[in-house]
This record gives sequence, structure tokens and C-alpha cells, in this order.
Amino acid sequence: MEIRSINLFLDYYIKIWNRTIRVSETIPEDKIHWKPNETSFSFADILT
Repeated sequence: MEIRSINLFLDYYIKIWNRTIRVSETIPEDKIHWKPNETSFSFADILT
């Protein structure tokens, strides 16, 4: 996807940010630091 204007980029960025917030609100607090293995990122790592 090629974005050629700052307004299109900002619209896209805001949509992605809002989606990230909605998904993050569904992660249980006791699972925020869970990792599938030691070399993986946790949800907290990805969101910060």
C-alpha cells in the first residue's frame, strides 16, 4: 500500500491505532505478560 498524502497517512494511522486499542482492551490483565516462549514478545512488550 502506498500512501501519497499526509492526510491519508494520518487517517490510516488513526484507524490502526484505534484497532490496537480495541484489541488491547480485550487482553485479560493476568495474561498481559504471557509469552508463547522465552524468545517471543509479550502483549505488554508489543503494546509499549
